[in-house]
Amino acid sequence: MQNLPAITATLNTTATQNDRFRTPARTRERRTRTSLPPPDQRSWLLLTEAAGLIGCSKATAHRLRRGEIDGVPRLPTVQVAKRKWVVLKASLEQWQRENERLSAS
Repeated sequence: MQNLPAITATLNTTATQNDRFRTPARTRERRTRTSLPPPDQRSWLLLTEAAGLIGCSKATAHRLRRGEIDGVPRLPTVQVAKRKWVVLKASLEQWQRENERLSAS
């Protein structure tokens, strides 16, 4: 316990040195994001929107995307970011027609 003041002084010195390299908050640029256009103006849907249209949960939509559900064709998707997936509207309609045809057989 005798070294506690020395350790505290070392930590304070290190924090002061690190502050020299930080950009002041007022000079940082803010990230701006543009909002998505409405779904009726896009040729694609977010995977969560597609899940709502086919009547399943987001988790089930991801299982469909990965082809993990037996007897159901894989949902055609496109990866647009590290963790973002979209479904083209035309592909979704074709996938639904194919599923209807397979289930009717």
